[in-house]
Amino acid sequence: MLKQLVCGTLFLATLVQGTIFERPCRTDVAVVQDFQVDQYLGLWYDLEHYEASFEQNTDCVTAEYSRYADGSIRVFNSAVRLTDGLLYAVDGLALLSYPEAEVLEAKLNVSFYGAPANDESNYWILDTDYENYSIVWSCEPIGEERSLGKAPPSPKPDLPKYYWLLSRTPALPEDEELRDKIEMLKEQNGIIDDELIITEHFAEGKTVNMFALAVLIVSSLQVAVGFVVRDGNCTLATANLPFVKDFQLEQYLGKWYELERYEQDYERNMECVSIVYRWQQPLETLDVNYRGYLPHNGTVNTFTGSGVFSLEPAQESANTTAPTTAAKLLVSFGRVYNATNYWVVDTDYVNYAIVYSCVTFAEMGQAVEGYWLLARTPNLPDNQTVIERVKYLRSTYFQVSHMRFTNHTEELCPEEEKLPTEPSLVILPPL
Repeated sequence: MLKQLVCGTLFLATLVQGTIFERPCRTDVAVVQDFQVDQYLGLWYDLEHYEASFEQNTDCVTAEYSRYADGSIRVFNSAVRLTDGLLYAVDGLALLSYPEAEVLEAKLNVSFYGAPANDESNYWILDTDYENYSIVWSCEPIGEERSLGKAPPSPKPDLPKYYWLLSRTPALPEDEELRDKIEMLKEQNGIIDDELIITEHFAEGKTVNMFALAVLIVSSLQVAVGFVVRDGNCTLATANLPFVKDFQLEQYLGKWYELERYEQDYERNMECVSIVYRWQQPLETLDVNYRGYLPHNGTVNTFTGSGVFSLEPAQESANTTAPTTAAKLLVSFGRVYNATNYWVVDTDYVNYAIVYSCVTFAEMGQAVEGYWLLARTPNLPDNQTVIERVKYLRSTYFQVSHMRFTNHTEELCPEEEKLPTEPSLVILPPL
């Protein structure tokens, strides 16, 4: 159903998985001069690109650019994943890299997932006529002598790392002169046709209202991707879902290992995931520190968020006259708290915790869910009571078929102090 309603995602210059090169990003790539920002705004369709892990098995890839009130540029990317038909989308922020230049160049700093404004110029427009096509190049520095991207093979291995051909329509106009010009530009910039992935655009998605794509957007700073989507709203989704009513925060603090989850884009291919919770006084906020390992390149993703308890009426405990704390929090990894909830469904504090998240999108009449099984150790203890309890909760309240196992084997997960952390690979999640 989702695949018929909407079309998809262009994660331009997101700091996620790609090929790491033992050389810095090039700085001699020619870009558009006297760049007309306002003419570039609006909807673009991704027609072709070099394959990258964050675009695997997607079609109907689009990107829409608009102005925020402060003059910065909103980057709204969306897609349909072919493996399961799920829609996912992301809001980003773009700033001109050199706004004070006498001749404005088409170089921008783009960031996603609620990250602060990027201080690296990572989105370059090599050529565009604003009305028909745009050729985009991107490269991410990760240290002084390394870069992240997707480069074509020889004969020109030092040319574009990421490449996209964008169009104002789902296909280029039937204009031979225009098409010849684009082919010439691709050849000049070392774009190799044999390495390109062609993006399909379903007919059903051509007239989609882009606002409707916000079904998976938590806010302008955050994104919910890859969650389980159900019809209705979170009130209906959680009607029979339990949660810890007398939450013992101090007992919950500390380190937890993620054992399984509903797969999500910000955790794609992530293993060895751990989360540390700390309570900050006098701010009375919960620090959430995430760490995950990417086996394909041996690096770590880390991010930090904060949470506050949901402002629900205090509940009276059956054993005391004092109000109790419900295990319902608002967790944010951006600049503001939003309506995303973080529920501890059940925990014994010493062995396991089951965490749930849900966001309602009234415009689409749907709710987007998240699920995580956490443990104090990389595996559940050999305790039959604990195992049976977890099995019951999983099968009763969640969709087991959507759960993804998180690997914590000693062979795969190096010791934490030996893991190289790449700041440029920080990914912020949708909680």
